[in-house]
Amino acid sequence: MGLYGGGSNITYQAPVIPKDDTFEKFLTYQTTKDAAADKRAADERADAKAEAAAAKAAVEGAAAAKRSAAQAAMPTLRTSLQSQLSSGLISYEDATSQLRAQADKGETDANESIAELTNLYTNQILPGRRATGIGAAYEEILGRQATEEEKSKAMERFSQGYYTSNEELRNSLYKSTEYTDKFNKSYLDNYYDTMFGQVKEQVNAPLNFRLTFFRKWQKELQVALELLRRSLVTLLELLLKLKSSNRTSVTPVSICTVLV
Repeated sequence: MGLYGGGSNITYQAPVIPKDDTFEKFLTYQTTKDAAADKRAADERADAKAEAAAAKAAVEGAAAAKRSAAQAAMPTLRTSLQSQLSSGLISYEDATSQLRAQADKGETDANESIAELTNLYTNQILPGRRATGIGAAYEEILGRQATEEEKSKAMERFSQGYYTSNEELRNSLYKSTEYTDKFNKSYLDNYYDTMFGQVKEQVNAPLNFRLTFFRKWQKELQVALELLRRSLVTLLELLLKLKSSNRTSVTPVSICTVLV
């Protein structure tokens, strides 16, 4: 019985409340989702890295192949340039420039090839060209072959830098006493032959005599010839005017015939 004589004891039992695991499940879901996202991002980064590495390898491979091809072509190019330089088809400066450009393509040193080309040019090609130029200059300007002493002297001047081109050698020959005498003799011979017809009589006369005669009377002769020319022009103009007005039957040709 109860404390107060009542009925049986009643024990209170709290109701069972189910556990709420919604948040826990959300956390699990979010964690799983984040992990999947992280994995996907990692995979994408790995793929991008792999692609970049492959692209880099392809570029480096192409560059390496290009370098190898350029290096392999260097001996052929060097031989070709040496041949062109020997034939005069290309200048030394152009040849060395092409060697340097080829070396840059192959990322290699062009010094050895240039040294070989320079040795060929300075010891074989250039001396041969200078010798040919010296011989041609003497023959074309002075009308004779150069002596061995003249060849040696000209080559020495080239090597010392006194002459830097064949043109400078030729200019020096034009200024030489031999050329001046030769030119004056030819000029005086033509002058006498044209104006006086006296070359045959004076062909054996000393050159100095003829030079002195010409220089002494040069101005007087020039003035006389100019006055004669002007007089003839004036006379011909007058005759043409007279003929056009029918005042005379005299023609310029008849007057010239009489004058001659």
